[in-house]
Order: sequence, then structure tokens, then C-alpha cells
Amino acid sequence: MRAEEKFWKLPAYIFCGCMSVLFSCSRECEEVVFVPPPVEQRTGYFDDASVIPYYLFGWQDDAMLPGRLLIVVDKPKQMVYVYRGEQRVGFGPISSGKSSKATPAGYFRITTKQRKHKSFYGTFTSSDGRTRSGDLRRDKATAGEHFSPTEMPYFMRINGRVGLHQGYLPGYPASHGCIRMHEKTVKNIFEIAKKGTCVAVMDTPWTIQELQQIEDDKFISVAEPKKFGDADTDPQFKNKDKEPFPISQ
Repeated sequence: MRAEEKFWKLPAYIFCGCMSVLFSCSRECEEVVFVPPPVEQRTGYFDDASVIPYYLFGWQDDAMLPGRLLIVVDKPKQMVYVYRGEQRVGFGPISSGKSSKATPAGYFRITTKQRKHKSFYGTFTSSDGRTRSGDLRRDKATAGEHFSPTEMPYFMRINGRVGLHQGYLPGYPASHGCIRMHEKTVKNIFEIAKKGTCVAVMDTPWTIQELQQIEDDKFISVAEPKKFGDADTDPQFKNKDKEPFPISQ
């Protein structure tokens, strides 16, 4: 082949070579594409709280689906699931109590709802800018301090001081007892869950078929204690020898 012919055919060689490389890269990329595990195997544990994995969220509700609306909080998996009958319509990561006793397991009902709720926990700030964490029921502001309560949007009380609400998700259990959720999850739940909605807080294996067979009267309503630490109003203080139950957050 003459030199001139080689010169004119050089662009074609380059083009074919580039396409071959791109095709090869494409095949390699296809082979390493991440496929999330089945929903049942996903957990709310993750390393970077600033980037929560997208595959931990799901919502596709249909109010026409038959069956009882049931919210399932899975403490070992740090996940919440929403069902209509046996059809899962939503799920998302949570952060429950950092103590094993902080978020008791059981069958409860939503007793109160408050779109803008504030905790008794918060921050005391002095006039010179110094801060300290505190609880209004046990701590008092000193001269020059002011108290800023922790915001708990979309609060739904289920067990005395324990409630579902929007909150910080670090990727592991970290609350004082409440069940924190991401806004995109708890907001959806808040919109569809009326007072009286059943909530199962689980610390053992379960199936939705078994939970939906539990009779309605097994799901109890627990009112907010009238006074912190009062044995007559706080069910967690029936046994005074046990560790006091933390206030929710």
C-alpha cells in the first residue's frame, strides 16, 4: 500500500480503535453496575451520614389497596416499612434508641400527631455564645442563657414519650428513644396515617403475613405521661429498680 493511501486511511483506523475501546469500556461498566439487594435484605446502617444510599428509600402508595394500614419498625435492620394489607407501599432508614431499652418493642397505635413538634431536649446558649445540651424537665437556664428546643417535625406519638418524627440519621441507632426518619419517608407516613394507625415495633424476625393476622385489640394506645418520672403516669417506672426510660427525641 502506498504511503498516501495509508495516510488517508489513518483516521479510519483511529476511529475504529476508539470505538473498540469505548465498546470494551461499556462492557466492563455493564459488568460492574451496582445492583441493590432485595428490599428485605437492606439495612439502615451506612457509613456516610451526609450521603444516605438512594436505594434505602421507596414509596409507591395506593390508597385503593385492601387491608389494614400497618407501619413496621424493624430495630435490628434500622428500617421502617409501610404496608396496606400485605402489599409494601413504602420503606426507609431509621435511627432508633441508642440504648436497647430506649425504643421498646410492641404493638402500638398513633395517639397524637403534630406537624410542628418541639422536644424538651435542646440547647442552652449563654450571652457569650457558649452552649450546653439540656432537658427542660431536669435542667434550668442560668442567668443570661436562653433555651432552643430541638425541632421534631411530623411527630406521631406511639408509646408514651416515643414517637415517629423527622430527625438526623447517622446510620445507626442514636436517639433517646424516638424513631427518627428522613423527611421524604416520615412526611409520606404523616399524610396517610391517621390517629389510631397500627405500628409494630419489632426486635425479632417477622413476616407481614403474621403481623397482619394480629387482632386489632392487640395494638394498644399509650398516652404521654403527665409528669416525667411519675410512677402513676409513666409505665416505664413500674419497676423502679430498672434504668429510667429516656425522654424521646
